[in-house]
Amino acid sequence: MPSTRHRSSSASTPPAVTLTDVSDPRQLRSYAATAQVAYMDAGLEPGITKMTQNEIAKIHAKIKQVNRGNKPDPTAGVGGDATPNDPSGNFSRALRNGPTIPFLQALDTVILGRAPQLSRAGGLAAFAARLSGVRSGQNVEATISPFYQPFVLAIRNPPPIILLLQATILLAEFEEPGRPPSDVRNVHRETLAHVVDGLIQIGSLAPTPSSVDALILLGSISRYAFDLVEKRLDRALRTPLGFRVWRALAAVVLAIKADRRESSPEGEQVRDWVERQLSFCERLRQYSLYPARSLDLELAIAIPKIWSPPERDWAGDRLRARAKDSNATLRERGTAVFGLWERAWDGEYQDAARDEIFEFITDFRREASRRPGLKWVAGTLEQNVRRHKKILTTWPDLDEPCQRVIRDAGRELDSTIPNRIRAATETLFQHAVIKNAGVHRRRAIDAIRAGGWAAQVIPALRAVLRHPQADPWLRCRALFALGFMQERRERAQVVMREACEHSWDRLKRLNLDDSQATRVRVIEVHAALFAVGDCFGDPAGEQAAAQIREQLDELLQRVVTDVVKDDGRFLVPVGRALSYLLATTAHVRSTSSKNMLDRLVTVSDPPTRHMSIWGLSRFTEHGIVKQAHEVPFEPMSIED
Repeated sequence: MPSTRHRSSSASTPPAVTLTDVSDPRQLRSYAATAQVAYMDAGLEPGITKMTQNEIAKIHAKIKQVNRGNKPDPTAGVGGDATPNDPSGNFSRALRNGPTIPFLQALDTVILGRAPQLSRAGGLAAFAARLSGVRSGQNVEATISPFYQPFVLAIRNPPPIILLLQATILLAEFEEPGRPPSDVRNVHRETLAHVVDGLIQIGSLAPTPSSVDALILLGSISRYAFDLVEKRLDRALRTPLGFRVWRALAAVVLAIKADRRESSPEGEQVRDWVERQLSFCERLRQYSLYPARSLDLELAIAIPKIWSPPERDWAGDRLRARAKDSNATLRERGTAVFGLWERAWDGEYQDAARDEIFEFITDFRREASRRPGLKWVAGTLEQNVRRHKKILTTWPDLDEPCQRVIRDAGRELDSTIPNRIRAATETLFQHAVIKNAGVHRRRAIDAIRAGGWAAQVIPALRAVLRHPQADPWLRCRALFALGFMQERRERAQVVMREACEHSWDRLKRLNLDDSQATRVRVIEVHAALFAVGDCFGDPAGEQAAAQIREQLDELLQRVVTDVVKDDGRFLVPVGRALSYLLATTAHVRSTSSKNMLDRLVTVSDPPTRHMSIWGLSRFTEHGIVKQAHEVPFEPMSIED
């Protein structure tokens, strides 16, 4: 393992990032932007010209001045942006105080052109949009000339990057001052249908920044063309990867809230439709390839109080049902019960909710002997309630095994992480694994990814997976972080290969039955296989995907054999994750992928079979494998 000694700092070293609230988007933006600046200063990557913060600040100030058309900057000197007169000082203040969207857009211009590998994280401005969950005219730039925009919009079956550009152009037109949305719908009705279908398709694939951005754009466009989008989203929720489409519904709700139109006729139409969809979420969960992902719960958390008041809290009822479901994963139950507290906090009825929350805490502790990890959920939730806080960054002193594991693993963070972001990176790493509030756990992972230091966090995640005191639920969280970070280099490949092999070996030591011991081991194998598909299913990682598939294919053949033999008894989640991995990486190992998918088509589980059929539909009669975004998902037959 690399040394964990911190590099010494000099008097000229910029101040360290202070991360006191992991739920504060300003602080997360500050971390990600500072981390990228530190990345450029570290000069770790071959071919990247090392740049100090002062050098970045000077270029950034010039770009901002050009973007403003040489007009004075009203935010200069008050912590917003750098100016040519004091680029370094104002730049530092902006990093520290929470950089604005225009600041981040200019910083993207400086950094991404010089370090294109950081574009895999989607850029800082896009990261800020993911934190808010909605796109608007403030964080979308259609930077193509108006003369070319009609030609771009006319392209059919474009690659994902062009489709995202089409979506940003349409959203910018919808938000054009003085232009009624109906005018844009009338002018671009055919294009809108094409773009919406494409965004759904891209958003259903591996969780790259582009796919997440597609769903947020989809939700943001939906508030202007809901009649066009409604049925398409309803259909998409019923596909094997429909669990990801819940994010688009959440973006619709967040956009309505941002516009303060909850009580408008359009807002009430969205409210009724979302309530119907959430009433069906438990049924859809049974057909989900990844129930633990909990994006339906994140939608429920986002529902405004005026739509779902305490006296008729239909959104809260969805959270209560999942929190009480003993068959749900620990991640789901933790996200659900913390979601109830978050809704009470946002709705300003915390005191009225305390008794119910403490009932959940008592029940979780009573059940903890059978479900390791529930004691940790109960303890952290109690800390929030007793301190009267929505989300806390510090941990209670429970002396739980997961705390010892995460402290030990934190020592394995790569020594190349600069001192100025090291403490904040360790905090984010901890929250990326043991945070029980699912929304904020994912944001912590995303912040590390956006900052550019995901590769340096991989050794710590590996330490979690290998720690003798790590329970399966904790390893599952580390595996999700691995897949979501999208780090594909050799070190990450080794960790994922080991995770697949070790989790399968642990499962095979059991006599499979309907016990909790079998279920948690099955869920761990599911998490390991899904992480591989999430990380390497992106066409941009084709070379790395070929490498890891070559290493894993012998194991995957054995897993396929056991899944087919089991046929719907105990290995259903394994089969679903396996079909996802094979279908999304079919382009790199076409022969073995097709052979294994042909076998999985024979199983009785509908989602596994459906996903396998989709994977096989990527193959043409001439042996060519289509790009994943070119093959639409067909909905499953799910009775209401």
